[in-house]
Amino acid sequence: MSGNVLSGLAVVVLAGLLNGSFAAPMKRITGWRWENSWLIFALSGLVVFPWIINFATVPNVPDIYAGASASTLLKVVLFG
Repeated sequence: MSGNVLSGLAVVVLAGLLNGSFAAPMKRITGWRWENSWLIFALSGLVVFPWIINFATVPNVPDIYAGASASTLLKVVLFG
């Protein structure tokens, strides 16, 4: 098998593990309402972790954002 196939399989296995275990922390927070735990998961998954991954994998992130035009940044914020 080539390296691309192995890395692809590794990503699929990791995604399956993460997808299967995402609700595990909800057993620890049984006193919370469902909406409160959903808010924590949404904020961490949509705001916190993408920034952590961004700074961990992309070199010179502040320089990239500083070099981008305001219209480009606005498009990224609006459309993802």
